Amino acid sequence: MFAIEDKDLGVEELTRRLELPAEKLRATNIAYQQFTIPKKSGGQRKIITPGPALKDLQQRILRRLLGRLHCHPLATGFERGHSIVTNACCHVNRAVVVRMDLKDFFETTTADRVKKYFRAIGWNMEASDLITKICVYHGRGLHSS
Repeated sequence: MFAIEDKDLGVEELTRRLELPAEKLRATNIAYQQFTIPKKSGGQRKIITPGPALKDLQQRILRRLLGRLHCHPLATGFERGHSIVTNACCHVNRAVVVRMDLKDFFETTTADRVKKYFRAIGWNMEASDLITKICVYHGRGLHSS
């Protein structure tokens, strides 16, 4: 389980860690842009990406809140210093390696699940609501570039 040092952290601690006033966090413009790019297999892939200010805030949350948390040592997909090569190394000479792709993973991650995660790592309800509002798109997770 992921954990941070204290339990029931509130908006005051959130603003301290993000170095932003609560009013600015609460007034965040949740703006996204949509466009399409061609798929290698044909057809189009819809891309939904946060606007510049929202993306900056999401990256700040990633660096200052989430980037310091520890996850399973084999979950290296978004870890700094890891690549597809370093990920593959732990599978060398294994009898069986299973490769899978989770269909619509981000789109099927609900805001409620995201909020529960923030609660589980110690943020109180108000702070969890605020972080979730900033980190999800139309009530769903979103993988953005």
